[in-house]
Amino acid sequence: LRGSTAEIASAADAPQIATAPPDSTDCARSSPRRRPRNTPHSSVLTTLRNTSRAFVDDLVASPAGRLAIVSAEAVLNPTPSNANYGAVKAAAEHWVNAIARLFAKQAENAAAVSWVVKALSDKSPEETPSGQTPVQFLAQAAVALLGQDARELNGTRVALPKA
Repeated sequence: LRGSTAEIASAADAPQIATAPPDSTDCARSSPRRRPRNTPHSSVLTTLRNTSRAFVDDLVASPAGRLAIVSAEAVLNPTPSNANYGAVKAAAEHWVNAIARLFAKQAENAAAVSWVVKALSDKSPEETPSGQTPVQFLAQAAVALLGQDARELNGTRVALPKA
């Protein structure tokens, strides 16, 4: 991403990421396996790349374009048991930061942001386990995105509130 929306589309030629099996819990013992290249969404990062490339021109043209992802505390606090997960989330944040840079150059009304949680919970805020973020808080953050100044929001990493 050197500043043009056309360059985002060319990222389709980038190599795919090999990921560990979903049940793997230890990066030292997990053996990466390659997923078929014909699978359109073989990882969180591939899904993010495909989706953001599809919508980036519309977000740039919008009076209030927003791209937001849910990331994880594991990005800055990795452990051997969550290294694969944290690495993919870190790569997703890196991609979002590249989009933020593009927005800064081409779309002052657009913003790309990474929300950070330890874990999401679909329980009410009162029933959510300590340290987790109720999805209700995530929904509130999504609604609030459009009311925030894009220049202040763009490229930020925002910790969502916990129960």
